[in-house]
Amino acid sequence: MPADVPWPAGPEPQPTHPDSPQSGTTPDGPQPWTTSDSPQPWTAPHHNGPRPWAAAHPWAATEAWEPPPGPPPVPPRGEPWAAGPPAGARRRLPLVPLVGGLAVLLVAGGASAAWALRADPPPPPPAAESTAEATTSPPAPPTTAPAPDDPPDPPGRVGVVAIAAVVTDGRAAVVAAVFDTHFAGINARDWEGAAAVFDPAGSVDPGNPQEVARWRRDLSTTTDTKIVLREVGDAVDGHAGPVVTARVTFRSEQSPGYGPRARPRERCTFWDVTYLLTPSPDGSYRILRGSGTSRPGW
Repeated sequence: MPADVPWPAGPEPQPTHPDSPQSGTTPDGPQPWTTSDSPQPWTAPHHNGPRPWAAAHPWAATEAWEPPPGPPPVPPRGEPWAAGPPAGARRRLPLVPLVGGLAVLLVAGGASAAWALRADPPPPPPAAESTAEATTSPPAPPTTAPAPDDPPDPPGRVGVVAIAAVVTDGRAAVVAAVFDTHFAGINARDWEGAAAVFDPAGSVDPGNPQEVARWRRDLSTTTDTKIVLREVGDAVDGHAGPVVTARVTFRSEQSPGYGPRARPRERCTFWDVTYLLTPSPDGSYRILRGSGTSRPGW
């Protein structure tokens, strides 16, 4: 085995920058020898902190460019605007649904609707005065006379029948007694007593059960009040013997369906009737028939 050979010496170290870590010596002393294959320790860069950022171009430091704002978006086209109805205008309802609703009412109402259609319409309500007229002028006084159904209290009375002050005929008290028997019997449902004052030759024969039953049925819900004898006189009616006329006003209240023939649903009625009376053997009178007018009481 050959003799030990000393490690060959390396090349002479080259002078380097005094600050370079590759130099063989430093101000503090010699450094160990290194070769190109030896690992190099990491050294910090030659500055005291991070390198400040600098823009590549002068304009790069400003804010990012944004395009100028464009025109506002155009809203989509909708339906053309139409003005609404003027203030206070009433909305017109279609005629066809109203006619159809009336037909349904008539079908559902049955007999009641038929009676209502045959009845006379109620009187129209009085027109309301406007506020302007009320503040500028006083209301006009009534031009119509008071209704004759509310007269002052008559001075005479026989039972439920009052005798008007203008009646001076001497037969007034006897005539009033006939009507007292008739109307008081109706109110008390004394049908036999009320029919006893009828003349058999007149509208209702008290001896005919069918005629009495019909008359009783027609007045079965009636109550008569405000009965006033207003006139008593003489008349010739073709009947044997003298005939006395008697004008009587009164108010009747009845159930719907028992009103006057023209207004059967009416519940209150004012009557003005002139009766023809025939003398009876006992010195009294009997009711032959009557005719007159009526109007709604409510």
